[in-house]
Amino acid sequence: MDEPKEVLPKVDRFSNRAIAALNKEYVVIGKRRVHYFYSWLVMGLLAGTAIGVALVANRSGQFDESAATGPTAVNLTPVTTLAAETGNNTSAGATFAGCETSTVTNGQCANNGNLKASNVSKVNLHTLLPTHPATKIYLNYVPYWGQSNHPNIGYSSNDVTQAAAEIANITSQGFDGLVVDWYGQGSWEDASTKLIKADIDKQAKLTFSLMIDQGSIKWHSCYPTCSATQALLNTISYARTTGYFSDPHYQLLNAKPIVHEFALSMYPIDWPTIMKANPDLQFLWESQGSYTNPNSIGAYAWPQPKNYNAEPAGYEGLDYLSNFYATALKYPTKYTVGAVWKGFDDTVASWSTFPFNVAGVNGGRRIEQNCAQTWLDTWNAANTYTGRLDAVQVTTWSDYEEGTEAETGIANCASVSGSMAGHLLNWTLAGKENTIDHFTVYISKDGQNLSVLQDQVPASFRSIDLSQYAIPAGTYSLFIKAVGKPSIVNTMSNKIAYSVATAPPPPPPVPPPPTSCTKPTFIGGSVTPATVLKGGGYKITCNYGFVGPGIAVQAGSGKCIYANFTGTSAVFNCAAGTTAGTFKNACVIDAGNTKNLCVGSNPINSLIVQ
Repeated sequence: MDEPKEVLPKVDRFSNRAIAALNKEYVVIGKRRVHYFYSWLVMGLLAGTAIGVALVANRSGQFDESAATGPTAVNLTPVTTLAAETGNNTSAGATFAGCETSTVTNGQCANNGNLKASNVSKVNLHTLLPTHPATKIYLNYVPYWGQSNHPNIGYSSNDVTQAAAEIANITSQGFDGLVVDWYGQGSWEDASTKLIKADIDKQAKLTFSLMIDQGSIKWHSCYPTCSATQALLNTISYARTTGYFSDPHYQLLNAKPIVHEFALSMYPIDWPTIMKANPDLQFLWESQGSYTNPNSIGAYAWPQPKNYNAEPAGYEGLDYLSNFYATALKYPTKYTVGAVWKGFDDTVASWSTFPFNVAGVNGGRRIEQNCAQTWLDTWNAANTYTGRLDAVQVTTWSDYEEGTEAETGIANCASVSGSMAGHLLNWTLAGKENTIDHFTVYISKDGQNLSVLQDQVPASFRSIDLSQYAIPAGTYSLFIKAVGKPSIVNTMSNKIAYSVATAPPPPPPVPPPPTSCTKPTFIGGSVTPATVLKGGGYKITCNYGFVGPGIAVQAGSGKCIYANFTGTSAVFNCAAGTTAGTFKNACVIDAGNTKNLCVGSNPINSLIVQ
């Protein structure tokens, strides 16, 4: 459209507390992993007899009675392939090269920030908007591809198969609906919209609305033979008779259809006449000035790029969003649609102020992508806004010419490199950790067909102890996949060779609780820092005056894993949860200690999660 390395070790959890304590976070130096919540509960003495009841948490978080000896079994049945985990999993054209040849590029394929078809995170988009859980997430859908006056992006918007693929892809990422850039009767875009509408009606999960583009007046109406007002009246009448506004999946507010306008102010339209003729429709106009427009029910945000030779370094467009949301706060009864974007670069667009220059630096209007930081920062702007937020619109899903499309994925400039050190699988991440949702570790017998060894490894972790798994003897290939935050590209590591000569021996059985014990000496413990953001990292230290197994932590927020000893202080690396508040913590001596110490806990300072 114009315009310090963390390790996931072998650990067990022990406690002599009541079953209610099963909901606490205990992490212990020693024998088994915690990520899938495998844990032991030693439940005191019954009638003076040492009777232990072992409970193991399954992957759904429920507890099952089970034997709890030996390493964790590994299912080596392949569930996916290396090709599937690295190849195009989007609706983007497989032949799209990540550059575009248009009427202004002099035959060159120019790069304006769009990726070639990629492997993109399918983590639900709503995880990027935790402060507004009820807010809808829409995308701006631009369907004019396949025409000769636009670059070839590898597909036609008027293809039935392509339309179905896009609806499937959009749904898989957690969108709630589409706002379709629509050009009126007889347009290519209208034919595309009918295909999208049919697929939405078929799957009955998404909603849609029309954004009437100024191009509907310019190219697909009776104007200038008739007045611009009459041209718009005719366009709206056609949309009505086509069944758009009456569709069961059309976006409504108070049972009335919402119609977005785009740049219609370019024409001398008598809006009172439009409103009087269509009392059942509600029009939504662009930017914060629309809050005082009597013809608009509120406002929607839209990216406002700067000319390439005037933009500040790393410009993200946040100044506009700040003004938009500040204005929206003053109109709490008005319909508000925020916006997020990856960036903007209209170098290849024929309408660009500074189009492609084959002899020098590309021009264009710009919002820099900054390796996905712009994407995350625009979401953060919506999260910090405290007013009414009916929807957030991704601007855009498919405007390749303006470099705003999110369909091919958003680049985070990251890479993952893995290696083995004994039984430790280690990896490094080049790039910003905040663009990663989690890691998935795969194991393969042939280097192509993959099984999941460990999923949902926190983004802060950089190592896994493989001796906790009962991997049969043999030679394997390991891969570490950095799964991006929603819509950000995924990144696969190099292939890492791993050999198992013999299955690792099971750990020794847990001894029964002693009939007498020694009270431990608690020297001290700490939580640093004392205040973190949701999901932020912090450390817990516990000093009982010895080095060895049996020291654990009770973390009130999130998860912790053992890192190392500093002197006699056990150090645990932790990641806070997603709930704000003040959380109590404690150092724990559990039944796995080898010094006959009494099981118990010692409170330490609390953690504040903001």
